[in-house]
Amino acid sequence: MSGRYKILYIEDNFFDQDLVKNCLEEKGEFEVTIASTASEGMVYISKNEFDLILLDNKLPDMNGIEILKKLGNVKKETPVIIFTSKGNDELVVESLREGAATYISKASSYIDLLPPLLKKTIEEFKSGVSRSTRLSSLSKKILYIERTHTDIDLTREKFNEIAPNLAIDAVDSTEKGLEILSQPNDYDIVLIDLRMQRMNALDFLREIKLRGIKIPVIILTGYGDEEVAMAAIHLGAFDYIVKRENYLLQLPYSIYNAINRFNTLSINESLQNELIKLNRSLEKKVEERTNQLKEEFEERKKLEQKYRDIFYNHSAVKILIDSETGEITDINKSAEKFLNVSPDKLIGTKAAEIFGGISKYIDNASGRIKFSNLDVCEFEILKNGKPFKEVEAFCNSIQQGNKIIWELILHDITEKRKIEEKANLLRRAIEQSPVTVVITDTNGIIEYVNPVFTKVTGYSLEEAIGRKNNLLKSGQHAAEFYKNLWDTIKSGKQWSGEFLNKKKDGTLYWEDAVIFPVINRAGNITNYVAIKEDITEKKKMIQELIEAKEKAEEMNRVKSIFFANMSHELRTPFVGIMGYAELLRELLDVDELREMAEGIYRTSQRMVDTLSKILDITKIESEKIEVKYTEVNIRRLLEDICNEYYAAIKSKNLYLKKDFNNLPDKILSDEKLISEIISNLISNAIKFTSKGGIEIKAETRTKKQMNFLALSVSDTGIGIPREKIDLIWEEFRQVSEGSSRDFQGTGLGLTICKKYTELLGGKISVESEYGAGSTFLVEIPLL
Repeated sequence: MSGRYKILYIEDNFFDQDLVKNCLEEKGEFEVTIASTASEGMVYISKNEFDLILLDNKLPDMNGIEILKKLGNVKKETPVIIFTSKGNDELVVESLREGAATYISKASSYIDLLPPLLKKTIEEFKSGVSRSTRLSSLSKKILYIERTHTDIDLTREKFNEIAPNLAIDAVDSTEKGLEILSQPNDYDIVLIDLRMQRMNALDFLREIKLRGIKIPVIILTGYGDEEVAMAAIHLGAFDYIVKRENYLLQLPYSIYNAINRFNTLSINESLQNELIKLNRSLEKKVEERTNQLKEEFEERKKLEQKYRDIFYNHSAVKILIDSETGEITDINKSAEKFLNVSPDKLIGTKAAEIFGGISKYIDNASGRIKFSNLDVCEFEILKNGKPFKEVEAFCNSIQQGNKIIWELILHDITEKRKIEEKANLLRRAIEQSPVTVVITDTNGIIEYVNPVFTKVTGYSLEEAIGRKNNLLKSGQHAAEFYKNLWDTIKSGKQWSGEFLNKKKDGTLYWEDAVIFPVINRAGNITNYVAIKEDITEKKKMIQELIEAKEKAEEMNRVKSIFFANMSHELRTPFVGIMGYAELLRELLDVDELREMAEGIYRTSQRMVDTLSKILDITKIESEKIEVKYTEVNIRRLLEDICNEYYAAIKSKNLYLKKDFNNLPDKILSDEKLISEIISNLISNAIKFTSKGGIEIKAETRTKKQMNFLALSVSDTGIGIPREKIDLIWEEFRQVSEGSSRDFQGTGLGLTICKKYTELLGGKISVESEYGAGSTFLVEIPLL
């Protein structure tokens, strides 16, 4: 084809005009001309040539059938597609008879089908497909599988009346139908009753699929069942129709629609997928209509007064609305009570002021209210412009002269909506719960499982429902275990414990479960609910942690024993070395030799100190240190410690400040531990301070009605970088580390201080500025 297809679209809805025009012109294959009325469209047709006319059925000045009749005299060979928002079998048949090429309903996904459908229709016409050919295509041959001859006769009778081109051959068994379809035949479609004997309609669908028989199938049934309908659609049924009142009026349309969709499936893969979506959408609408219960209204009374008496005194809430003006014309006594308003204040009021949401039923152009008979609508009752109640309205038209009055019967659904919201909340909570939820009957037959169950166990919903709750039984628990469980929940109590269960693939897994009975108002158990969590990984992790802890404790014990032995074995010879070094220092006359002896003594002293600290840490870690509370002369203890370090302080030309004034004479504590804490802090202060001095302060403080001994040691030394504050409390760690570190030492002094302080129930802290010094504070509770 050279150039673009020229389309005339006759449509009065501006939104639909833009939607269709944009869709068709987007890829440059179509050129769309818009006409808003039939008259405007006829002008365009008289002056231009179009490849196809796309026609809305309802226009302000003319309907689709009337336009088709006019076009039949003007443009006989220009294809026309009827475009309507609601499927109607009589309209479809009549429009095809009047020359329409085909029809399309404005379903949710219709817009994607337009380009391929329009191109197919245009090409068929250009290749010589005539109107007579299209009309002859209305003749279809039907194989009807139905055991009830009455239904067959009624269907034939109705088709002779409204769809004479539909010819029916009937058989009374599925087997006969399969035998016919397995042979060469000219049937266009199969109608089959759902509940056929020996082989029902669903089995029939499976069988023709296995045999490779390709023909559209419509299932007819006397009742609606959502699960059966969905199963039928999944198995390939083209429609699922409930034999309700007037269903035979819908059936020809459904037949043509099914055949049309079946034939169109071969166009291309994408069109096939869209037709399947349309089919499912149609099935959903059928399902929704099946589930809707509509009450029948009383027939119009011959005598007006009798009707008014019934209307006014009826227990149902009734309101009359003028379809032309949209005004409330009357209300009954129940409505007056329900709305808590007198009739004189309500009559003459626009319905839109009372019913929130009614505007969608009001025609924008004429202002008329357009319900459908037996429509079930939902509105919000407004009071002072705000929602007051939620109602369900059943609509019924009443002819009064030339007027149509709509009678609305209102049901208060406010509480129903609240209950539904709560039920939906509970359902979503169970569906979206991260744990497994299983509900059984009193015999342990599974009635419900949530998605987590299928994820954990590998069993699908279909595989689980209807099975015994021992589906997951692993055989790892004794019979007494399950007896205790059942005895507990049958007595009305909750059971909790752990299961070792088995998945579908045979994998064993652990579950932490809570099982409890559901008890009705009569006090009887109706169901059991199990809430379970897969704890396989958790148990594995706990076991690994236990093993790791035991291993670490053993390693720590071995290390402690090693350090204790080594410390003891090494410290003994070093004490001897120190003794000989001290003796040599006294006996030697040569200065150089005396300095060597002094060096041996200092080095040995350092090693003994290191070993002592290692031994202390070992004792702490092995919990061999016991706190021994005795009366301690704290002031004298502190003075003695300061005297021990006085010479070392003076040797570095540092000052020493002491403040022990606010101290009691004696305290109850462990003298050795306090002595070690203070000694280590003073030793560190001297080691890391090269100028300035050291200040030692001790006092008692009260916090939260408890007395503390507060000991602080401050220096003007190198200080500690902020990022290394936490490091100094760790074993064998220093601010400067490595073989080139500036200060010697084991890195155990502050670790021992912290552990001794904690043994005494206290805490130690530090405030430090790098390059300016540090202050260590020890707070020990006093008994």
